[in-house]
Amino acid sequence: MKSQSQTVLGRIPENGFLRLSQLVPHIIPVSKPTWWRWVREGKAPKPTRLGSRTTAWSCSSIRKFLADQSPEEYTPIPNFNGKEGLKKKRKSLDSVSPSIPESV
Repeated sequence: MKSQSQTVLGRIPENGFLRLSQLVPHIIPVSKPTWWRWVREGKAPKPTRLGSRTTAWSCSSIRKFLADQSPEEYTPIPNFNGKEGLKKKRKSLDSVSPSIPESV
């Protein structure tokens, strides 16, 4: 049986380019400003300029980006249109220690 992350990678072509509207939120469910911040910070791959007003990411760089994400941190989720994307898991409240000081 295929894992869910293999399903997401299986929908990305081996060669070619993906535009921002194809990535966000369909494959990577973050906002466009978050994605661009990740690019500036080096967390996401740099895009390729295909023209004066056309920016895209190579499919191979997106496949590598997704493969490098730890399965514990990201899990595929269905989007509103039935496609899967990645969603960062939130820490459960049980794993966070309370910061309320004890009364005296």
